[in-house]
Amino acid sequence: MKGIYQHCAEKHLHRYVAEFDFRYNHRIALGGERWCSNRSSASWYRRKAVDVPWLTRGAVRNVTKTSPERVTVTIRSSAGDNELLTVADAMRQILDFFELLASAGGSDSQSVTWQLVEISMKSPLRATAQAVSKIPGVLAEPIARREKAALARSIHQVVNSEEFPDWMDLRSRESAKSLFERNTNGIGRTDIEFYEGSPPTIISQKTARDAVSHIERFEEEQKVKIEDLSRSEYGSIEAVMMDVTSHYGRPAIRVREWTTVDILVCVFSTELAQASGPQHTWSEAWSNRRLLLTGTLQFRKDGHLAQIRLDAFEVIDAKSLKFEDVAQPGFTGWLSPRDYIESWWEADFG
Repeated sequence: MKGIYQHCAEKHLHRYVAEFDFRYNHRIALGGERWCSNRSSASWYRRKAVDVPWLTRGAVRNVTKTSPERVTVTIRSSAGDNELLTVADAMRQILDFFELLASAGGSDSQSVTWQLVEISMKSPLRATAQAVSKIPGVLAEPIARREKAALARSIHQVVNSEEFPDWMDLRSRESAKSLFERNTNGIGRTDIEFYEGSPPTIISQKTARDAVSHIERFEEEQKVKIEDLSRSEYGSIEAVMMDVTSHYGRPAIRVREWTTVDILVCVFSTELAQASGPQHTWSEAWSNRRLLLTGTLQFRKDGHLAQIRLDAFEVIDAKSLKFEDVAQPGFTGWLSPRDYIESWWEADFG
């Protein structure tokens, strides 16, 4: 409770929770304002009194329930709504979208799957899927919300040639590029309803062409960066683990070098990745840990370390030391601190 909400009776608690639930899931940070056609519709939820039936009319015990997270994708033919889509275009567009959705959530997405709950086979094709947990005790809804927010934001970035999403590796870029290219040939428009009742994210033929151009430009820049790795040597460095990522489809981690504080990508060899266990556990095991990394160190032309082809690593555990273990009692020649300092003064100044 914060701000004006200093106290509330238990019988009204579910109403407060309903309000904060709605505010959080419809905040502008999720991209709600971008999807709206004008400012008045973007600010609607800030003024409208919202009734969430399962909360506002329920008991306090119902607060623990969460509504399912759903996504609806509508695919329209380039020849108009009355023309039929090809099976290949429609199905591949759906598959590419949900592959991107899973990739956007990072390692947590391995705990969630999207189940088809409704589909209209008429043109335009409309499919609705719901997030379901694959692991007992793991809630699907928070992970699905992160997936949806990340993908909605990333589509906006790719279409508008902004900073390229960090999570989008080579495989994800191929899926995204196929999705956008298909939207310029055979598919006329793809509407994505991330949040029920909110305006959809619309991928038209123009925005799809812009997105493909941005992806191709980004890939050319990546090639230049790779070719710039002009020197390499075998060695070791110390670094702090930041997060799990991938590099051109290969498992990798991002680290901060201990001495220069530079951010580096460490690409795992196939053998090391297999020996290290499931990738989704790496972050839990090594996050913010100090590591000794051994492998091929690849440098740019300016001499800065760019990335590491990792062959082995070791977690450096900080050890607690007692003062007695490092103290040197005879350092002052068994003089008191005052006598020792005075002896130095006499030696320097006579």
